[in-house]
Amino acid sequence: MIVFTLTLWNSNNEPMESDFLFAKVRPYKLAGHVEHKIYSYTFETGNKVLIEVRESANNKEPDIIRKRSSGFGNCDWMIDEIIQFGRIRTDSERRLSSPFKDKGREAIQAEIIKLREELEQIKEERTKINNRYNETNTRLRQMLDYLTDTNNWGAE
Repeated sequence: MIVFTLTLWNSNNEPMESDFLFAKVRPYKLAGHVEHKIYSYTFETGNKVLIEVRESANNKEPDIIRKRSSGFGNCDWMIDEIIQFGRIRTDSERRLSSPFKDKGREAIQAEIIKLREELEQIKEERTKINNRYNETNTRLRQMLDYLTDTNNWGAE
């Protein structure tokens, strides 16, 4: 198992104090381009993330980390980058590899509008289906209650 431990550093290059453990465990072994080392990434704000990558010390450590960890601070994508590329790519490298890189800003914005409209339609359909389900379920319960209520059945 590989352990990824994240620490945050401010723009003054000082570690940011935290009472939380930011760590993840992945079911891999150190091999290929994933090495036991510290990877870094600097945000546009100047804040930095350091990620230590190492193999777990023993079989119990992954469970302990999973229980104690407060997640990975929305930086899970960095783990994927390390596993896939052996490093954390820069923003511009990620933008260049984006499936949207050949689309213009207006085309992307138009597609976003379409997707939002589609989601709204799906939401309306889901609401109708939920309402129909609830009505049918209520009717079914009423019928079952009626059948089980022996006072409604006279001698036939």
